[in-house]
Amino acid sequence: MGYWRLGITEALTTRAKIHWLFQELRRRQVFKVGAAYGVAAWAIIQLVDIVGPDLHVPEGTNLWLVVVAFAGFPVVIALSWIYELTPQGFRETANLLGGAAVIAPTKDPAPSTALASVAVLPFGKLTPAAQHSYLADALPIELQSLLSRMPELRVVSRQSAVAHAGAGSDLRAIARDLKVQYVISGSITEIGDRLQINVQLDDAVDDTLLWSERYDVAAADVERLQRDISEKVVATFGGERLRAEIRRANDNAAADANAWQLVQKARAYLLDYTPTSIAAAIPLLRRAVELDPQYAVGYATLGLVTAEKTLNALSADANADRRFALEVIGRAERLAPRDAVVLRAAGCVHAYTGDYRYSIELLRRAVKLAPYELGAWGYLGWPLVATGDPADLVEVLEIVERLLATSPQHPGRVYWLFHRSVAHACADDRERALADAEEYAAEQPRFSLGSMHHANVLGLLGRRDEARAAVERSLQHNPLLTPAYYADLMTVLTDQPAVVEKRTRGLVSAAIVEAVPPIRPRP
Repeated sequence: MGYWRLGITEALTTRAKIHWLFQELRRRQVFKVGAAYGVAAWAIIQLVDIVGPDLHVPEGTNLWLVVVAFAGFPVVIALSWIYELTPQGFRETANLLGGAAVIAPTKDPAPSTALASVAVLPFGKLTPAAQHSYLADALPIELQSLLSRMPELRVVSRQSAVAHAGAGSDLRAIARDLKVQYVISGSITEIGDRLQINVQLDDAVDDTLLWSERYDVAAADVERLQRDISEKVVATFGGERLRAEIRRANDNAAADANAWQLVQKARAYLLDYTPTSIAAAIPLLRRAVELDPQYAVGYATLGLVTAEKTLNALSADANADRRFALEVIGRAERLAPRDAVVLRAAGCVHAYTGDYRYSIELLRRAVKLAPYELGAWGYLGWPLVATGDPADLVEVLEIVERLLATSPQHPGRVYWLFHRSVAHACADDRERALADAEEYAAEQPRFSLGSMHHANVLGLLGRRDEARAAVERSLQHNPLLTPAYYADLMTVLTDQPAVVEKRTRGLVSAAIVEAVPPIRPRP
């Protein structure tokens, strides 16, 4: 039985390594380069074969071409693994850190501060002789494979994690030796025909437990559920990591902070949902890109926050801010065209400035690069509702349902509920739209844009007095985001008359705005 368990563990290890290898080959575009080389070589050989006799090409030339083509193939493959073509020319592809690929901007601050890092320790076997004790190795392997696909994250190699876990050190000592900020650990207990899988996430820098969960599953279902459990842990890690990094950056004095810390501090302000906090983020981001003019994520976040100003009526000149946001996000895209964080921010900026079709394209690229980056999935709500297409509205509902089930306490939860409420409203499901709006309004009353949507839904349901009361509460938090500004903003976000109608008709019915605004001409 011991050999069988060892074989299962080794098989899972091999599967994870093969998965990682294929991900790397795709990320480095080795398959594309190999295919292009093969097609080009074949075309040249065929061309020489056809025109060779007319040009008196010596006999045997085709044979030599075939030999050269075969000899050159491994060289081309090796070069495509090492280098990539960027807008700035050929450069070395991002290195591997700790056995996991890190998709990073062209130039970021030092890895010790720019990239989060995590170690996944082997799980404890509380019933070592049990049939399923092999999962104590298999689950961490699965987790490592999935974590390696998250942007700006260094995953410590399995060998290093196993070596330090076996040394009997505490978590802080392990984290210090492995130079990581986070440690994922767990245990597996077999009780009759059921398994208890305990997983916890610790912030080793602050020596605090961030999250823990127990999964009670039937032993017969464990192989089927193994992937689901791993995906939920990875998704939850993303949200808890964001909370911890924002909190840590927020505790640092801005005068002593580096570019990365300034960006995290700005993100903390964004989650406060107030005009003051959004305005306070701008100087931090300008300082970040001054400290590191090549920091793509700094530019991306600056563009995002500037566009957020226009959403929240904080711009002295909204059109000028929209142009600046597009200019800055364009620079971020040029610096790091394949960075998931940059693509996510770019998708938001283009959604906020009305180019929802390009926004969808960018955000789909972001989630393809980083499928467990829940924030990027959530941001898809902005452009998908702008299309007015019933299929896109259904997709929003499905995305939010999956996000809330996976990570119900994620920092982006309020936005997710907002997007689902808007999708319900655009699909004429007003009662469900109201239920979601009331839920996020209770959780975050300072979310003024959401409050205006809440008022619109109330107006659609004929509850005019409640709609006016919701507007009054919104204006207490942000007096600049008036109903008239909100209505006009809807014509910026979409060029679909039906969408604008459904997002403003309730305000008209409650006599809060005079009329549904006409669609703006697009440049």
